[in-house]
This record gives sequence, structure tokens and C-alpha cells, in this order.
Amino acid sequence: MNNIDELKNKVDELAKAKKAVLSTLENIDVLVDMHGLSYWAERVEILRKEIKEML
Repeated sequence: MNNIDELKNKVDELAKAKKAVLSTLENIDVLVDMHGLSYWAERVEILRKEIKEML
């Protein structure tokens, strides 16, 4: 897999994680892929850092 594909995958993961954060904020009882808000918020931060390092 080349860097462009890897970057695209990270951006796609980030979009999913951001959507999960919004879903868990809208309804406290919601789990996305069996994870709550703190997990998804951390994933957003990790993915943002990884993407920034790739650019």
C-alpha cells in the first residue's frame, strides 16, 4: 500500500471516528462498535496526530 492509500484510509477512519463522537454526544446511551465517547474522542486525537505526521 502506498502513502496515498494509507493517508486515505486514515482520513476515512477519522471521518468515522468524528461521526461516532457526534453520535455519542447526541445520545449518552449510544455505543458505536461497542465503544463510547471517550474511546472515540481518543481515536480522533490519535488519527489527527498520525495524519499530521504523514503530511
